[in-house]
Amino acid sequence: MARKPNQTSADGILITCGSTTALIDPLGAYVRRLSIGGVPIVKPSTDGIQTHGGIAVLLPYAGRVKRGRYSFEGKAFELPTRKDGHAIHGFAKDTLWGVSTGKVGSVSLAARLRSRGYPGALTASISYSVGARTFSTDCTVRNAGDGDVPVEVGFHPYFLAGEWSIRASSPIYRYQLADRYFPTGERSRCFLENAEKAEWDDCFRAAGRITLFTGGRELELRRRNMPYFVLYNGKYAGGESVALEPYSGLPDAYNNGIGLRTLSPGQAFRCGYALALS
Repeated sequence: MARKPNQTSADGILITCGSTTALIDPLGAYVRRLSIGGVPIVKPSTDGIQTHGGIAVLLPYAGRVKRGRYSFEGKAFELPTRKDGHAIHGFAKDTLWGVSTGKVGSVSLAARLRSRGYPGALTASISYSVGARTFSTDCTVRNAGDGDVPVEVGFHPYFLAGEWSIRASSPIYRYQLADRYFPTGERSRCFLENAEKAEWDDCFRAAGRITLFTGGRELELRRRNMPYFVLYNGKYAGGESVALEPYSGLPDAYNNGIGLRTLSPGQAFRCGYALALS
């Protein structure tokens, strides 16, 4: 399958392999559009907010940090908060990433990440690649400062779906929530074969492959060092999509510690995911 040279426009960088295409915006290293094998895969954002469509990058925390407050190595920190009073989804999405195209059919982006309320600095790199029926994302986050830092990585894809169900190659566990958003650490076995009949904004753990069934198609999600996921089909899903978000930890990991990585100076964390359509 022929890969076409990358194309650059005001909307971003288009990478192509046959009828598989991805449009990448350097602001936030954001995937604006994705089609695999000619099939549209993600719902675009209709209001310009990255976490309301496409595939947003969530770094260096994913989900909410309660009231934006946390302690790390004995020191108190406070992150910028949103209208609901909590910090959410990190600050990588607000950063302009540098771009190097590399091989045809792929693009690499890199950024230095630092913000108020975060105890240090990170360098991050993300590579996107397309194949005839595949799309893959590889992420490396490195501590670029002099002291330890907390890190959690997430991605926020809105998969186009009418009626849908989810299955995994291993048991799925759903976490109990306190105050609507924050996992308590308690979890129980969960089945998502008829999940489209309910409204979700919940977090889960499942090892191995996850498959989204919709419209007679199967979209397989394989993750590396991202054993958790969030499922959301509320207001911003628009009744036409479901957000199935791979995470390396749980929401509020800066407080509950579930999946949180601590990187020493120079240390790196690598993770990613791949999609295959059948």
